[in-house]
Amino acid sequence: MFEKMSLKTKLALIAVVPLTIALVLGTHGAWQRVTNYQLRKQAETLVNLVVALGEVAHELQIERGLSAGFINSSGAKFADNLITQRKRADEKVALAHVAIGEIDRAVIDLGFVKLLDGLAPPLAELVEKRQAISKLTLEPAASFRFYSDVIAQALDLVVRTGNQMPTAALSRLSNTKQALLYLKERN
Repeated sequence: MFEKMSLKTKLALIAVVPLTIALVLGTHGAWQRVTNYQLRKQAETLVNLVVALGEVAHELQIERGLSAGFINSSGAKFADNLITQRKRADEKVALAHVAIGEIDRAVIDLGFVKLLDGLAPPLAELVEKRQAISKLTLEPAASFRFYSDVIAQALDLVVRTGNQMPTAALSRLSNTKQALLYLKERN
């Protein structure tokens, strides 16, 4: 059968096999690069989230302490520091909202999406609690508990972020960061 084909047809057939192999390998290589890029992008957004949440926790820890001092002194101490600290905390909260918005919700667990969405209401409640603290209408224990609960929720999100990392190495790094954040919170 091969002998009855024209030279042109034989050359075309000889060229088709390597071209097909090259096309398949090229497509596979391109697909791998796209997949690797997506994994790196996912990892970057998750790492940014861990860092942003850590900074929120840190600033709220400071604000918690200043708020307790302000309330316990009946407003005589820490008023100026509290205003400055609230601005710092607001900046970090805004960055955390940006980091949360950059997360591709299509590639993470539904439970993690719920945790992401669950952080917004307590952060929004900061405004109301701050007003109550400024008016000295919030008890010191309630103030401390509120800040501790928000910080705990942010740190829980950091813990769960490790499970969303695309590689085990990044997951371990995320877990190390969260261990340091918890150690700081407990001290």
